[in-house]
Formats: sequence, structure tokens, C-alpha cells
Amino acid sequence: MAPSRPGAAVTSPRFRAALSRARDLCLRDARVLAVAAAVVLLARLGAPPLWTQEGRWGSICREMLRSGDLLHPRLLGEIYDDKPPVSYWLMIAAARVIGGLTEAALRLPDALAGALTLACTVRIATRLWDRRTALIAGWVLLSTCLFPWWARIASADMLNVAAVIAALAWYVEIRESPGFFARAGFLVLLAVGALMKGLIAPALAVACVAPDLVRQKRWRAWTRPSTALALPVAALVYLAPFAIAGKAQAEEGLAMVFRENVLRFFAPFDHRDSPFLYLLYLPLYALPWTPCLVAALVRCARDRRLAGSAPRWIAGAWCLSLALLTASGSRRGYYVLPLLPLGALLVAEWLASRAPGDRLVRWSTALAVASIGGQLAWHVGIAPWLAATGGKPALGADVKTVCDELAPGAKWTYASAGATVAAVFYVAPPDAAPIRVPFRDDGGVRDLAARTDALVVVATLVDAPRLERALPGAARVEERSPLPPELDWLAKPPDRTHVAFVVVRAAKPAAR
Repeated sequence: MAPSRPGAAVTSPRFRAALSRARDLCLRDARVLAVAAAVVLLARLGAPPLWTQEGRWGSICREMLRSGDLLHPRLLGEIYDDKPPVSYWLMIAAARVIGGLTEAALRLPDALAGALTLACTVRIATRLWDRRTALIAGWVLLSTCLFPWWARIASADMLNVAAVIAALAWYVEIRESPGFFARAGFLVLLAVGALMKGLIAPALAVACVAPDLVRQKRWRAWTRPSTALALPVAALVYLAPFAIAGKAQAEEGLAMVFRENVLRFFAPFDHRDSPFLYLLYLPLYALPWTPCLVAALVRCARDRRLAGSAPRWIAGAWCLSLALLTASGSRRGYYVLPLLPLGALLVAEWLASRAPGDRLVRWSTALAVASIGGQLAWHVGIAPWLAATGGKPALGADVKTVCDELAPGAKWTYASAGATVAAVFYVAPPDAAPIRVPFRDDGGVRDLAARTDALVVVATLVDAPRLERALPGAARVEERSPLPPELDWLAKPPDRTHVAFVVVRAAKPAAR
């Protein structure tokens, strides 16, 4: 009997038949996609520690719960009105359900928003094409690497994506007969979307439906006098949180809306990146489907048979949304997230138009499996393992140990001197109210230490020598690396690793 050659089992007709049956099952039964989405989006959601902007949302929600004031977001002792408060409220509601303001509670609204985005994408494809194409679109979006990544991050970005795609899905449902209540519902969805992150959600939603409104002259139905009756309803929904906050806060909040949306668009005061930024980030965010997305866009542009078709509409919506984002003077790479569901629709229709036995279709299956497998390996295995060996949670535990040794029972004051908010979130206990001190002003740090019986100052490693001179005798606690010793250099760039200075002026006796 001749020995089997390596890889023969993988290329055997029996294996290919089994793979084909599995693929057919995934493209026939939506429950398989639902289970996969639940695992990818929710598995070990709270295991990795908060990072970068997650710390901001966590600290604001914690302060809201501590103070009981849900209408005036505060960050490190200062009013923080850069974002509408709805995203904070959703996280606090999740904390009430879960039983605490944990990492999982903070991320749950975004994970559910990711699931809603996925469901709306499937629904849009079902209405525009067929069930098979819709399930392909769902698998493409779920296996787009950075879509689940951002759906597992506590911020307002995935909430913003969900608002845009939900509005598009609603429009697809009502586009043939947009009655008064249908149009009112669409406008209310735009108002709700504006409360997630800002006016960018309704702007992108309008950009998505505009090509179809113009192409089929459906805009006429939206100019009926009855539409004017729905506008006040949407306006009331949008203005309700501002009105509840009180007159002064409403005026400040609306001024924030103008500053963060209109002024930032035309005359940005930060995030001023190159107009070509999205040409660099889009290929990254669309992985592993970037080549397929390019091919689908080229096909929509060159194939005359697609004139007036749904693929041409979605391609136009994708391009118009990209143009709107590029026209804004304020740019960040993750602003392209709303383009991912549109890209998934284009890729799915392009793949569905090819023969089932096409080699590209087989490679697409392998891409999806590899991408989803890699995401599960990271979110369920690697990231939780790293979190258990060091990082900011370990820094918080180490600081607590030192504080208990130096001044047990003392009432500690916690301050940030240039540290990320995520580091302060883990160092300060839930009942504390951390403040910000000018980290370039040594005198301000010294004055705070002189006025405080027991003080913890969190700073970055690069500022540690200067603060040690400003706080003589302070105990220094440094963030431990979450990586093995041989890879320690990867986890310690000077501006990211944090240290805490524990200052005790007059230790108080432990409470009895």
C-alpha cells in the first residue's frame, strides 16, 4: 500500500465535500451565524482590562454612580461634555443588570450594538437580494477583524455604527411605501443616533440613503407636508436629555454639540490628520476582505449592467460616506467603522454572484474561518492571559497593598498627573473621586501633597524622575509588564507604562 502524501487528507474529495456541506449549512441556517456572533462578541467580554478611551467611559460612569448625578458627566473632577450622555447611561444600566460597574458591564452596550449592526446588515441584504447573500454578508462582517474588536470596546463608536445601519435598515424596509409613521420612525432613529456620539450618525445615515433617494426619485415622498409634522417629534427626542439636565446645562450641552460637530468639521481644534488618512486605514479596517472590497467597488463602477441596481446604490453610499468623513477637518482612523457594514454588503453580493465552485469562494471560506478563529484565540485566550500577569489591574492591587502598609485606614486622595484615565480607574477605588493635577507644574503637585494627609499620584514612567524630586520620600509603585521577561521591552514604551507615588503626610489610625 503506497504511503499517503502530506496534505492528502486536506485535498481529498471527502474532505472537500465535508467542507462544502459545512459551508452550505452556514449559508442556510441563520442560527449558526447567531451562535458564532454571540461567542465572538460576548465570550470573556470582561477579561481584558480597560485601555485608552475605555478608561474615560469607566471613570465617568463610576463618578455618576458615586455622586448620583447622571446628567453632568465629570472626568477627574472636571465637567466633561464632549459626548452626549446616552452612552454612559447605557453602561450604567448594564452595570445595574450585571451587578457592578465591571469591564463586562462597560463593554456590554457596544457588544449588543455590534450584534444589532450585524442583524441589520443581514436584514438589509435580505431585502435587497436574497437569504444566501444576506448570510454571506453576516459572515463577512463578523470575520472583518476590527469589527468585533471595536464591538468589544467600551466607547460610543459602535453605538454610532449601530445607529447608522439601523436607520439604513429602516429605510430599506419602508422605501417602497414611506408613510407618515414610517418617515417619522426614520427621523426618530436619526435623533437617537445623534445622542450616541453626535451629529455624525444622522449625517452618515442620510449619506447612505441619498443615492437611492436621488436615483429612484424617492425624495418626492419625503417632501410631503406631513413630514414637517414628524420633525418636531424627532427634535423632542433629541432635545429631551438637554432639557432634563436644566437650562444652564442645556445651553452648555448645545454649545458642545456645535463645537464638537459643526466647528470641528469646518475648523477642527484637534484630530487634524491628513486628508489621505482613510486611504491608509480603510485597507486595514477591511481586512481580510480588502481585496474583495476593491474588486466589488471596481465591478460596481465598470459594469454597466449594474446601473440603477442595489449594488450600485450601496457602492454610492459607501463612497459618499467616505467623502463626508474626508471632508471633515477632524479625522481619526476609527471613524471609518460605519463603512464596514456597507463594505460587507458589497463583498457579499460580489461573492454571491460568482459560481459556487469558484476557487475564490473556497478561499473566502478559509479566510472567514481563519479570521474568526484568530479573534477567538485572542479574545478568549491570549488577552485574558496577559491581563492576569500584569498591567493596570495589577498596578491597582500593588498600590492598595502599599497604601494599607503605610497608612491603614487613612482617607486617600487620588490624582492623575498625566497618566491615562484607564490607569487611574484601576488605582482609585470606586468610592474615590480622582482629580487632575497639572503634571508639568511641580509646585501644584507639591501643594496638593502638603494639603493632603494621604495622597496617591498616578503618572507616566517618563515623568517619574521629575515627580520623585517634587515628592521626596514618596513610595514608588511601578506597573508590572503583562508579558514574559524576554518580551518585556514590548510592553514598556516610556509614555505608556505608569507609576504611582504614594505620599503620606500624617497617617491616620485605622478606623475601628
